[in-house]
Amino acid sequence: MFFNKTGWMMIKKISGLCILLFLFSESIAFSQDHFIIQPNSSLNVLTMIPGNWNWDWDWQWNNQSRPMIELNYGTGKPKHSKFGSNLSKVGLAELKLGFSSVDYYFDPSILEFHERFFYASNISTDLKTKNNDPQLLDSDLWRFGFGWRSGYGYETGPIAFIPYIQYSISWSKLNMQEFPDSSLTGDIEILNKYNDSFRFGVSSEGGVRFEVARFIALNAAYETNTIFPRHLFWKHAGSLALEVIGLSTIDSFVEEILESSPAAGPILNFVLKAGYMYAFYHLKKDKMNWPFDSEAPLTYETFKIGTTFVF
Repeated sequence: MFFNKTGWMMIKKISGLCILLFLFSESIAFSQDHFIIQPNSSLNVLTMIPGNWNWDWDWQWNNQSRPMIELNYGTGKPKHSKFGSNLSKVGLAELKLGFSSVDYYFDPSILEFHERFFYASNISTDLKTKNNDPQLLDSDLWRFGFGWRSGYGYETGPIAFIPYIQYSISWSKLNMQEFPDSSLTGDIEILNKYNDSFRFGVSSEGGVRFEVARFIALNAAYETNTIFPRHLFWKHAGSLALEVIGLSTIDSFVEEILESSPAAGPILNFVLKAGYMYAFYHLKKDKMNWPFDSEAPLTYETFKIGTTFVF
């Protein structure tokens, strides 16, 4: 047979993702010409989300942006800093629909890259080789949301190499397939905050993109995903504001580098932003709204590979 059980399971999951994302996009019922969020709207947390630092959200980045479809597969492990039991490793199947833009940035060999997208993912033990270890707890998580991706890259002939960073927000629903022993009441209480309920979360990602002839690209990335047991708006807004201030400072510094040494800009942009976002993620593993006092979140760290088709 061409596929084993895991392979067939992955095909079924991706089919489910396509249906879910189609229904979700239909339910939003927006037009591209009118889907704009003003940066000064009151209580608009989206104005503080780092992804690209121009907060006039237009579904299409500019007139040159093109539709894109992306498929990803990955492996990772869910964790919780207060959790005594062990959760099984998981596989990821993901679908993204959005718009992609690649333009020249002053120097004709330097590219500026932006993407905006909706996505749906399934992160499940069933998408990875199953184990029979009774000490490991199996899980299945569905999530959907939207995100931003940006970076600078290099072009040589028809080939482009683009290091990028990504930020997204999502709503996730965890379904535990196994629970800890009844004596581990603390672990059960933690899982009950997530199990069979939709929870808000944020993700950040650093990756590289190899683009061929501007219509197909291969991606490799490392994603960190933080899922909140509850959403504390003001503490989250304060934590996010601190994160954005740091990223905006890096943005200004990178722009100076690009003007004086264009060849160094894309790599330094990636290293500085990806390092900063990963450090901030670690600070949130014990306090989800660091530096403010708050609960520890459920986290996922996932390595992903994928293919993007740009039309």
